[in-house]
Amino acid sequence: MKVYKNFIFDVDGTLIDTFERSVRSLKKTVKKMKLEPLTKEQIEYHFRAPFEEFVDLLDVEDKQGFVKNWLAFYRKGKTKYYRGIPEILKLLKKRGAHLAVVSNRYHNVEGDWEFADIKEYFDTIVFADDVSEPKPAPDSILQVLQSQSWKHGETLYIGDTQSDRDCAKAAQVDFALALWGVRNHKLSSETRLACPLELEDHCAKNG
Repeated sequence: MKVYKNFIFDVDGTLIDTFERSVRSLKKTVKKMKLEPLTKEQIEYHFRAPFEEFVDLLDVEDKQGFVKNWLAFYRKGKTKYYRGIPEILKLLKKRGAHLAVVSNRYHNVEGDWEFADIKEYFDTIVFADDVSEPKPAPDSILQVLQSQSWKHGETLYIGDTQSDRDCAKAAQVDFALALWGVRNHKLSSETRLACPLELEDHCAKNG
């Protein structure tokens, strides 16, 4: 089994379970603004694309109002980490591993407030508005590698979507599918993790 010194994590569907909370906030926003109900395809796209890009594709005149209302509803919810996430982050850092976050979140929309209590474990965090092209383009991961002087072959990206997998492939780093958060169970990946704690087996002994 290949081991790594560096681990990059997606946020939604990987670190945090945000699906029900986000969908509920979307539906409340649509109802409040008296808009047409979102289709299943639109909701699914929301979880693949940066939020502002998702809103741009909707037939909504007041796009800023949509973002504001959604965020207000969303912030009323409670952060729900997947079981084992805080524990594996602590364990990986204890073993000397380097950790980072790459997400299609925006600093001025979702931000990092939701995982503030585990933020200390990450050496760097890269969001969609930190790069010219967000996932599935490789820019986000490449920025992490360059800023931290990490080697491609020593880095593993953990995510739950095809966009995550494609981003890792384009950046020439290995990818692990987070089965605990994945929605498309047909998505293929050479490395498939049933739970976060399985990452311990992929961590180099001396970091």
